Amino acid sequence: CHLWYMGPWVHGVLAVLCVLVALVVLWVADMSLRPRWNEKGLQEGFSARESMKLHNYEADPPQLYPLGTNLHKTVVAGPGMLLHFNFQLAVIVWAFLVAVVWMCFAFFVDENLWRLGTRKYGTPRDNCILVAWGYETQQRLMW
Repeated sequence: CHLWYMGPWVHGVLAVLCVLVALVVLWVADMSLRPRWNEKGLQEGFSARESMKLHNYEADPPQLYPLGTNLHKTVVAGPGMLLHFNFQLAVIVWAFLVAVVWMCFAFFVDENLWRLGTRKYGTPRDNCILVAWGYETQQRLMW
């Protein structure tokens, strides 16, 4: 297999990316190995981060929401987040219904709907035959 656009520039880009990744790894290692000079500030930062997490104040004592919380019915972060997750559910259901309807059409109307748009083309003659087959199939299924 010969890649037409594979040239020496690709090796240069890969080398630059490898150097950048190595620098990031070295920086993270350096930061994790440094001594902690401000332990009180670190604990205050952890405390502030913990207080910013969403807590269920209906429980006694207040606890973090469990991972299995139903975000379509439980108001965790306000009505905007509730609407956002309801919209995501609507998009998922819509995509599922479109796929089911397409599969029903392919099963009950014509088996060529499974192949439409997936055939490979090769030479200009093969491409012409494929376009003609696609056009005829489309016209036959539409009218």
